[in-house]
Amino acid sequence: MWGIKGTFLNSKVARRIFVLFVISALLPIFILAFFSVRQIHSLTTHNIERDLRQDAKSYGLSVYDRLLLLDEKLAVHAANLENLPLEKARRNMFYGFTQVNVFDATDISYINDSYLPLITEAERVYLLEGNSIVLTKYQSGLPSEIYLLQAIKGKNYIIAALIDRDALWGKADTFDDSKGLCVYGHTSDLLFCSQMQIDSKIKVLKSKWNESTTGNANVSDGNQHLFVGYWTLFTKPKFKYPKFTIAITYDQNLALEPISSLRNIFITVSILTLVVIAFLSTVQIRRYLTPLEELMRGIERISNNDFKKPVTVTANDEFYQLAVSFNSMSTRISQQFEFLTTMSDIDQQILSNITIKDVIATLIAQANNATQSDVINV
Repeated sequence: MWGIKGTFLNSKVARRIFVLFVISALLPIFILAFFSVRQIHSLTTHNIERDLRQDAKSYGLSVYDRLLLLDEKLAVHAANLENLPLEKARRNMFYGFTQVNVFDATDISYINDSYLPLITEAERVYLLEGNSIVLTKYQSGLPSEIYLLQAIKGKNYIIAALIDRDALWGKADTFDDSKGLCVYGHTSDLLFCSQMQIDSKIKVLKSKWNESTTGNANVSDGNQHLFVGYWTLFTKPKFKYPKFTIAITYDQNLALEPISSLRNIFITVSILTLVVIAFLSTVQIRRYLTPLEELMRGIERISNNDFKKPVTVTANDEFYQLAVSFNSMSTRISQQFEFLTTMSDIDQQILSNITIKDVIATLIAQANNATQSDVINV
């Protein structure tokens, strides 16, 4: 009835204290973890998107620098061809270009050649004025061919050079395998991609490239989620070609892996915290409930008229003071019961018509027990 049965958690008070300890300790951790992970996720995403835009811009500017260098090389080569006949000029090759062709600007028979895209009349006039132009030839499933064209001064010839992909876009081993890089032309045709499978995943973003020159987006094909940053390189003032759009992708799972690690750390810390709280709560609850259990047992003994065994509490706190007071109260109650019992016995002996000598003897014997005194006088 009065005892605390089994383990301490069978006590309602113990369970309430335990739950309060757990909630008080874990709730702040969960709140801190939630807002920390959320804030870190936001900052990480912001930094990744900014870095992708910056990487796209840096790569675009490097491509433009390479294009200017190739233009200078082609201009030097064109200058060396001024005094060569047309047939001999066609056989010249040099670094940065995989194919060089020279044709008469007034002869449109080159249109029948499959190697070169069609040149408009405006582009032909632009070339003969001493400028350079860039033309692209789209190839399905493959990087586009990029041609650089110039006019040979003093002659009505145009030199068309197919740019080497490595010389313009960079060698394959210079690209980060964790990121995908693609370059698109002004009609959103693919010009180059370091990972060709990326093109099919970011096609949905091509409409955005006409709305802004730089930005970010997220794409998903159901199996992979990607961050995308893009930047537009305008080349029309120099090469008559409107623009290149550089897009760089980064796998979200890989980018947010540190956040997943942090989340796992919070989970581990929470579990360890729960274990520590359970241990400390058990120790403290037992420390408080053991004296309380002793007091409850003392009350049960008193209810059974057992006043001989006092309550023993070793803790030097309020429970100890309560136990001392309880034992003192129990002693006084025991004396009162003894006294009342003695008076009842005397009354019974008087009513039983025994001699006065026997009554006095009984009175002295019982009074000694009731008053706990060494000397009794009647």
